[in-house]
Amino acid sequence: MNKFREFISKSSFYIGTFLLGGVFFYILFKLWERYESVKDANKVLKLVLNYKLQDSTNLTIGKILILISVLFIGIRLAKFASYKVVDRMLKPTKLNKGAKAAFENLSYYALVLISCIIALHIAEVPLTVFTLFGGALAIGLGFGSQNILSNFISGIILQVEQPVKVGDIIEIEGTIGTIENIGGRSTKIISSNNTHMIIPNSYLLDKKLVNWTFQDNIYRSKIEVNVDYDSDCQMVESVIRETVDSFEHIMRFPEPKVILNDFGTYYLNYVVYFWIPIQGTMDKASTESNFRIRLLNNFKKANIKIPVPQSELIWKKKD
Repeated sequence: MNKFREFISKSSFYIGTFLLGGVFFYILFKLWERYESVKDANKVLKLVLNYKLQDSTNLTIGKILILISVLFIGIRLAKFASYKVVDRMLKPTKLNKGAKAAFENLSYYALVLISCIIALHIAEVPLTVFTLFGGALAIGLGFGSQNILSNFISGIILQVEQPVKVGDIIEIEGTIGTIENIGGRSTKIISSNNTHMIIPNSYLLDKKLVNWTFQDNIYRSKIEVNVDYDSDCQMVESVIRETVDSFEHIMRFPEPKVILNDFGTYYLNYVVYFWIPIQGTMDKASTESNFRIRLLNNFKKANIKIPVPQSELIWKKKD
């Protein structure tokens, strides 16, 4: 709601400034038409506004100003309309946060494109005028603008295909974070240590990453624990299962698994597999830590020992 109010406040400021500017120029034009002393200035202004940028087209400076004004209002209205569609129509639905954000961004791009077409029509700007910028655009693409275009297209692919989406917890090159926003050029990710990363959209498609919450927010944890060879295996397994059953954050389905994994040099290695729901990047580490603490306490109560490496020192006395 605060974000929406801030958006309304900024939009009202820009629209109000634009309207006041229009009223000011309207009054100024009326004064120019009324008083003889400013008629020459009025003629000069008309000459400037009606000046053609190219003889082969009807494109004038006045039409360009109209085009810019309509585009400005259209873009602001597109942002407002896309937000309201999500807030009013999609908020009550069961769509996840990422799908709503993708719909908002894609609808915004579509509305901006429609605004551009309407602005060109109102300003009577022929599409052939863009041939003037074809050479400049080609040069710009050759000097690095292709990266901007590539990231923009990658952003659209990310939001349509959704290999990652807003709210997903991902791991990329050893860094774990939550996706906050997928923009037109880059994606914002907040890591588990509360640092923000700005990653180009094309990077997420080119690099290998792990999406912890691609289809759901269920994560399988793995806990390893070593016990002494003198321990009763049935007792060890029973204590581990009791700890799992008493832990409220562990899901009952899929069923947790307790496995005697290996015979170590001085210990028996057990592995516990269980599934937990995660909402944030620290949920996994926090749940596993609390489980280990409870399991250690239960081992102590059952007199099950966790062995530690021991070294044997042999002292020989010389005769």
